[in-house]
Amino acid sequence: MSYLSTCLLLFLSFLRIFSSLYNIINDCDETFNYWEPLHYILFSQGLQTWEYSPVYAIRSYLYIILHAIPLYPLRYYVSKIVLFYFLRVCLAVFSILVESYFINSVRRRFSTSLSHTLTFVLAVNTGMFISTTAFLPSTFALQFVTLAYTAWWNTNLKLSVFCIAISALIGWPFSAALGLPIAIDIIFIQRRFRLFAFMSAVSLLIIGSALICVDSYYFGRLVFAPMNIILYNIFSKSGPTLYGTEPVTYYLLNLLLNFNIVFLISLLYLPIISISYILNIKSLIIKNSNILLLSSLGPCIWLLIFFSQPHKEERFLYPIYPLLSLYGSVVIHYLANIFRNTRVRQLITALSLIIYSLLSLSRISILVTGYRAPIVLYSLIHYSFEDIPVSDPNTVLCVGREWYRFPSNFFLPSGKITLGFMKSEFRGQLPQKFNIDSREIPEHMNDMNLEELTSYTAYNNCDFIVDIDTGDNSLLEPDFINNTQEWKLIYSYPFLDKINSHRIFRAFYLPFISSSDTYVTYRQYYLLGRVHKNN
Repeated sequence: MSYLSTCLLLFLSFLRIFSSLYNIINDCDETFNYWEPLHYILFSQGLQTWEYSPVYAIRSYLYIILHAIPLYPLRYYVSKIVLFYFLRVCLAVFSILVESYFINSVRRRFSTSLSHTLTFVLAVNTGMFISTTAFLPSTFALQFVTLAYTAWWNTNLKLSVFCIAISALIGWPFSAALGLPIAIDIIFIQRRFRLFAFMSAVSLLIIGSALICVDSYYFGRLVFAPMNIILYNIFSKSGPTLYGTEPVTYYLLNLLLNFNIVFLISLLYLPIISISYILNIKSLIIKNSNILLLSSLGPCIWLLIFFSQPHKEERFLYPIYPLLSLYGSVVIHYLANIFRNTRVRQLITALSLIIYSLLSLSRISILVTGYRAPIVLYSLIHYSFEDIPVSDPNTVLCVGREWYRFPSNFFLPSGKITLGFMKSEFRGQLPQKFNIDSREIPEHMNDMNLEELTSYTAYNNCDFIVDIDTGDNSLLEPDFINNTQEWKLIYSYPFLDKINSHRIFRAFYLPFISSSDTYVTYRQYYLLGRVHKNN
């Protein structure tokens, strides 16, 4: 490995570790469907969504247990918040290993200069910063789909099929669609149907058996969770549209924010690589470009599937982020190779990457500085209560409209403080506490996102409140911070107000401008303590 390759990989590694420490939780689904069940596996308590009810059983405990393995030996020796960040560091290290394997394959299979461009594009990519340290099945799919494509390019076909199976069965069933180019190559081009059928059967037997054993134990009945989630998303009358729908522009905007000019450049990938391959333009052809062309079928199918779905989430695109980064890098490589002069080539590549990196790092900076308040505040809560002796086990920290930004019980010291939900303007279903036995069917749960009144904690029982000073208050969401007769301010931290900030400066950090009140508005995200408790 060259000195440049080593430096670029070290740069990528630094940013992944940085992400593990400073990345925000972008989606409450990550908290309540993954961090909370993990907390339950480790400490026998946590918050549960309807998806973990034995009635529905659409989430797999095997995925959770795999992430519990590195934490289990440490759970009684370090604080829970340390466990939270330790798992994130583990996710970052795994991503570094996967990306290194991916980059090395691109270097050997396609081009050394392309691998250098790809390393830099991956390193500073906002989407990779957000996704690689998230505790989500879509992140799990990202890693194992990347491993599958890399193994495929390295002609390790058995590993490739097995990785797609891991991604689809343990991670996210829909990621099987990304294995289509691999299946086409093995079955129709290489004519090795027996190998494909054998590895598919072996993978299903090994992984499927583990899934059925683990999930049937935790749910108390025979369960194959991947099938349940497919049936729910495709055939259920309720389905994911209950949680909101978005126009096609939602994904386009997300890709622009996360990939900026690399997304725009990657749109040229298919036309350029097809023309250069068909017309045999030697100055543009990358070796083995035929397999690059075939591999692009997977992301194309993925985008077609998810752009057509009414319910859209940023995390749904995570599995194709490394491939989009590769295709953008290929186009930069092609555009530079149009020119014969080496200096011109280097200049085009350098300018493209400088613009891309400035926009990417600006986006990462605004995410870290503008939207980090919940994790900072709950970290302060954790350390404030950690050393206090348990005096009142009924101490309750309440959240109302800010329930969805709760970062998980890993931020609340066990036995010293519990979370309660106050009634707010939100009219959907809130999580409930896990029963001690996961096989016990929880009461007052539904799959229609209907409000369950039993989820609420009475206002008078709240000892502390976490809220945000939005300036937009109502009877159910009052101005707690100015009610000084009942509440006193303990901590506060600035939180970017998207609605009242300029759309450019709320999306990208610019020195001086982003800290100015002229273009960007910040609200106080705060913790209040009760002055006196009503009886």
